[in-house]
Parts: sequence; structure tokens; C-alpha cells
Amino acid sequence: MDTIYRLNANEIDEKLIESIKSLFRDRKVIISVTDAVDETDYLFASEVNRKRLLDALGDVRDSKNLLEFNSIEELEKSLLK
Repeated sequence: MDTIYRLNANEIDEKLIESIKSLFRDRKVIISVTDAVDETDYLFASEVNRKRLLDALGDVRDSKNLLEFNSIEELEKSLLK
């Protein structure tokens, strides 16, 4: 079983630990702590990347510069070019 908790560090308390212990009982668990990064902020951090992403979103919205494939094989062939 996998469970992901997303919370602020100041919300980690004995109640959370007891909840995890209750949920997993006598099973072995791995606890990994990672600093959460907002993916949108990360992708928009570079002005060049921001412009490129916004242009691509506009293209999708306006149905411009889209590629169409009739099969996975066709897509794979285009990627090998």
C-alpha cells in the first residue's frame, strides 16, 4: 500500500505519526521527506521556458501546429527522425 501525505512541516505531529502507525500496523514502511516544489512555478522560472510553454498552450487552444498520428508506430517513426 502507498500513501502520500502533502502537508507543511509544522503540521507533523504525534497525531500524524499515530495515524501512520495505525494504517500500516506491523508492516515495514519507508518514510521519505521531500521539499515540495510547485511544478508550475518551476517551469515558469525561466522567461524563455515560460514563453515557450505559453505559446504551446496557445497553439493547443487555437488548434495550431498540432501533430496527428494514426498509430503508435507512426508516432515512434516520427520521433526517430
